[in-house]
Amino acid sequence: MKDSELEKYLNPSLYRELCLKDFEDSFEKIKETYIGFVQTTHPDKFPNEADKLPANEKTQKLNFAMEVFSSKELKPRYDAILKKYIIECDKKKQEEMEMKKKEEMEKE
Repeated sequence: MKDSELEKYLNPSLYRELCLKDFEDSFEKIKETYIGFVQTTHPDKFPNEADKLPANEKTQKLNFAMEVFSSKELKPRYDAILKKYIIECDKKKQEEMEMKKKEEMEKE
C-alpha cells in the first residue's frame, strides 16, 4: 500500500473513526471497538436506502482502519505519517497565532 493511500485518512484519523485516542497500541481495544461499530453501522442494518450509503461509507472506513491496524507493516507507517501530519498542523497553528499576535500589536 502506498503512503498516499494512508494519507487520505489523517483528518479525522483512523483512530478517531473508531473513537479512540491517536496511537492506541492495544490491538484488542482496537478490535473490540471495530466490532462494536461494524455491528451498529453495517449497511444491512438500515432498511432505508438513503441511510445505507452513509453506513456503507463508514463501514468501508472501518474496514480500512482494521486493515491498517492489523498489519505489522502498515500500522507503524500510518502512525509515522499521522505524527508528521500532527506536527505540521501544530506548527501551522503556531505560525497563525504568531501572525495574528503580530497584526494585533501593529494595530496598537
